[in-house]
Amino acid sequence: MATLTGIGTKLNGSAGAYTFYSRRGRTVAKQKIDRFSVRKASEAQLANRVGWANLVSFWSSMNGLLAGAFSRKGRAQTDFNAFMSHNLGLCDVYLTRSQARHGACVVAPYYVSFGVLPPIDIRVASDGRMRTDIVLGDDFAIGEGSTVGDLSRAVLLNNDHYVHGDLIVALAVEQCYFGADETPHVRVSSSLVQLDACCPTPLAATGSGPAAFAVVGGYLGASVPVFGGMAWIHLRVAGDRFNVSPQRLVVTGLPTSPYDLPYAPYVTPEARQAAIDSYRRE
Repeated sequence: MATLTGIGTKLNGSAGAYTFYSRRGRTVAKQKIDRFSVRKASEAQLANRVGWANLVSFWSSMNGLLAGAFSRKGRAQTDFNAFMSHNLGLCDVYLTRSQARHGACVVAPYYVSFGVLPPIDIRVASDGRMRTDIVLGDDFAIGEGSTVGDLSRAVLLNNDHYVHGDLIVALAVEQCYFGADETPHVRVSSSLVQLDACCPTPLAATGSGPAAFAVVGGYLGASVPVFGGMAWIHLRVAGDRFNVSPQRLVVTGLPTSPYDLPYAPYVTPEARQAAIDSYRRE
């Protein structure tokens, strides 16, 4: 069972393997798998159902940050449903029933936004930090006294498709492990800046962690390397809603990590079978 935030109490009823209901002002997702005999389910049916757990946990772990990030969706679709429809089958991460019950979450290259603006290209620099294709200029630097206005001027002067009032969100989802069994969880940080060449707000006040705005080889990028995923999202006000860029997390590992990528151990045929077996045993 997972508690979902950022979508109010709009989710009620059923979607795929989950039933949604409101409790104390929050939306709760409960797996239907508890309601039927898993012995009667086929391997394929169980594999499909266990593939939902990490997506629901990931959405919940964002703690509302993705609300409004899926502007290109069906008229009756919620952001959560749009998130699920864009990511189901994209990168199947398999968690055991015990892991799902304990709120496990694995970073994977999921869509975190979808809209009509051009996507921001994200690459890994030679020092391991991620950087965007947003040009800041060779002479631009970010220091303790840098302001939102300083960054805004650099972006507006060097990039034709950004205008005054646009927003840029940097999202970092770090993979971490807790407990004796090293259950995977995520740590989320974000920074948001609205482009305003005259804004005196210190840039340091917009966020911290890997998602803090930094200069990487003349481009807007991350403050440090991250074992996990990152995305930068471009938003523009359009009436009473936002237009957004379609973005997927770009996921990287670290040399000190036992795995090349955070999701690598959880997408194998062995992980799939272990997840299916965990539901058959319980």
